[in-house]
Amino acid sequence: MNDKNISTFLEQVRLPAIMLHRPYPPTRFPETNSYLGGLPALPPGFGWPRADDGTPLHFLAQIDCADLPLMESLMPKNGVFFFFALIDEEMSWAGGGDSQRDKTRILFAPVAGHEPATQPFDLPAIQGGHSNRDRYQKVEGDKQFIAYPRWPIVAYEVGAWPDESALDDVPFGYQDAVNRARCAEAVRATGLPTETGLRPRWGKSDYHPKNGLPFDGKSKFPQSWSMIDRVSRYLANWARNCIEKEAARKPEEKAYHFNDLSQLAKIRDDSLDWVAAGSEADWERRPDEERAKRFHVWLSELGKYEDSQVQSAVGVALKFGMSSAIKHAASSSKAARLIPAQFYADSQFEHLPTYQRRDITSGVWSIGGEYHQMLANAGSSQEARGFERDDVLMLKLVSDSGVDFMFCDCGEIEFWISKRDLAEQRFESAWAATCGA
Repeated sequence: MNDKNISTFLEQVRLPAIMLHRPYPPTRFPETNSYLGGLPALPPGFGWPRADDGTPLHFLAQIDCADLPLMESLMPKNGVFFFFALIDEEMSWAGGGDSQRDKTRILFAPVAGHEPATQPFDLPAIQGGHSNRDRYQKVEGDKQFIAYPRWPIVAYEVGAWPDESALDDVPFGYQDAVNRARCAEAVRATGLPTETGLRPRWGKSDYHPKNGLPFDGKSKFPQSWSMIDRVSRYLANWARNCIEKEAARKPEEKAYHFNDLSQLAKIRDDSLDWVAAGSEADWERRPDEERAKRFHVWLSELGKYEDSQVQSAVGVALKFGMSSAIKHAASSSKAARLIPAQFYADSQFEHLPTYQRRDITSGVWSIGGEYHQMLANAGSSQEARGFERDDVLMLKLVSDSGVDFMFCDCGEIEFWISKRDLAEQRFESAWAATCGA
């Protein structure tokens, strides 16, 4: 089938949808009542939802219908949605029917509350305590990660197409054409490119002193306490893990790379001292010049350490630490203004809704869009639901490192409701399913 016939087929199966986009950088957030993560603004009388066994569910998103584009659909024109799910390690919601409703919930209210709800005291750790945030940021004495970073979202009307697996018969090259069409819609709606061409030279796992620390041409790193805290947390965890591995070594096994564990213990202790200093500091103000200089010198000296593993750890600490500092900035406008514009530009590729990828083996480029969506047909990392259905996609959330979303193995969550229940606003009948890559 030629390109013209593919275009005709795409038009036949195209449906209007809503793209939910995280604007970037955090210094340019629009006024909106819709967001991912954080805490829900539940109105009075709305309790925090729980599974049948009493376990509290995790809050994922708040979407105000007033923030959505005006378009023909069964969606209410006013009111606020709150989406919850139990994000444990397994995320086993299989079985259909009530078993898929037990661990997920959609609440709907005429208006949002005036204050964020209080988290239940027994809210479990996200991913059973195995999230990247727990793995790389948690230090002794910290509570486990139970809530996602808050990030506002804006909604755009876009075209949507079903995956090849949702259709019985498609022309050759259909899925590639769909991927490109989704990408084009995201670019059209947001005005963002598919690739910035920028990468932070300080965010490399193969760190080397010549890469240097983050520098925007005007001021030296660190410009905020969030940077100090997040980088230090990674290094403290890395050093602790190295020490624990050596302690667990059997006598007949080869010694771990480090012969002098006192060096690692000092890196761990110094890192924890910086974390402790950050806990007493005002994160909405720059660190004083003297302490910022001391941290800069300390990290620079680690980066020049004679051991290549320490150098590499500093590079990865900068990568994870700066990414986490930007997430913190999303919930604090004052903290967001402390991060230099160049650092935001260097890291924008992590927040683009589209992608370009080149296969290392074949050299072939792929292009597409992976974004949060409401209505129509969304891409799936597994077998997609059939095109002709009597239900509506209320929300699809993809794994999104910008807000620490990780569903199954880089998969997604889909909330569904029947057309009849949606028309009658019976959202207690909605259900959800997970898809893993």
